[in-house]
Amino acid sequence: MGLLNILNKMVAAKPEEPVHSKVPNGLHQGTAVKLPELDLTMARLDGSILPEMSSMQTISSVGIMTLFGKKVYNCYFSDGKGYLRLITENDRVLETTLFAFKDEIIPSSIEDWEFWLGKYQKDSAGEFVRDSSGVAIIAESGLIGWPNFQVDGNNPIIYNRAWFNSPTGVEPVECKQRIYSIDGTNISVEHNMMEYERLIGTEPNQITETLLVATSDVESSINISVGVRTSINELKIFPA
Repeated sequence: MGLLNILNKMVAAKPEEPVHSKVPNGLHQGTAVKLPELDLTMARLDGSILPEMSSMQTISSVGIMTLFGKKVYNCYFSDGKGYLRLITENDRVLETTLFAFKDEIIPSSIEDWEFWLGKYQKDSAGEFVRDSSGVAIIAESGLIGWPNFQVDGNNPIIYNRAWFNSPTGVEPVECKQRIYSIDGTNISVEHNMMEYERLIGTEPNQITETLLVATSDVESSINISVGVRTSINELKIFPA
């Protein structure tokens, strides 16, 4: 999937400080981790569309970014099929989600990108109309940021937007992620993203399934990942 293409384009650059020292709970490049098989099995029995992956994984690279004021670590698996996302505050893990890559889309035209990211107002000269701060004014929201997101199939699945409480479309969240590989090289990737979710299973044991839709400027692509929440304490971590 998309991660492998990104890693192939990474160039050598010495990090300002070792990324190993930053990642909580010892989840860093070269670490082996066993995923909670029971949690994954139960999620799929409840109807999760999380793609299959091996329960034994090795972390090949770590992405670091800030999202809504929280430090986020994406611990990518060496098989290129998924990653663990840790949302932290003051080095304490607040939330752990296992994601698997589901789909990669490469828009082929400006119109395709506008479908995903939205259209902006233009004046009679074809220039973008901007507000008093110089920010281009959006005319129509794109799919990334729409109140809901549909995954097509024999039985289409509808997810509701998890970020921003609004009945209308919103602009995607912009963020920059720096990904550090196991050999010390790194690359900066800019994203426009939005998170969606739905409840699966039956009460009182329902769980939340997450859908993350994110662009990548390195590949000029859109990646869709499916995730289920887990606990950092449910992972068996084998230090490198």
